Amino acid sequence: MNSILNVVTFGAVGDDQTDNSAALQRALDAGAGSGATVFVPPGRYRSGTLFIRSDTTLELAAGATLVGPTEWSGFIPVRNVDASEPWERDRRHFVVIQDAERVTLRGRGMIDGQGWRWSARTAAPACSGPTTTPPAPAPSTPSGAATCRDGGPPPPRRPRCR
Repeated sequence: MNSILNVVTFGAVGDDQTDNSAALQRALDAGAGSGATVFVPPGRYRSGTLFIRSDTTLELAAGATLVGPTEWSGFIPVRNVDASEPWERDRRHFVVIQDAERVTLRGRGMIDGQGWRWSARTAAPACSGPTTTPPAPAPSTPSGAATCRDGGPPPPRRPRCR
């Protein structure tokens, strides 16, 4: 029988304020390679980049949300050795599953990468001529039983230079 590791046991606090990066990663590392389930109970758990390794299940209870960084420093660069362009070499992601097998994300909770916050920070281009408005982004799609979303309503669409 595979064990269940509750992130609270590792020091995580679902209060929507505490940085739970270290506690969540400790729980994920403890379950890596063992087939354990890392269980996230209801609450909002703020965190930086998380790495999920082989033979790990991450289960998010209904009402549990993993909340991504709001500051660039909360992301850990991940090296992309197959990058063809220099800007692709070091990428930043909230949840990283790389070179891993038998990883499962499940439950009724959410992973909120707050992508809309990053999009909203991008300055609108300076235009001297006509503009177009880009199409609205496609809605996020649930992956299996776990819901992944960008953290809220999409940002207002910005005009683009033609």
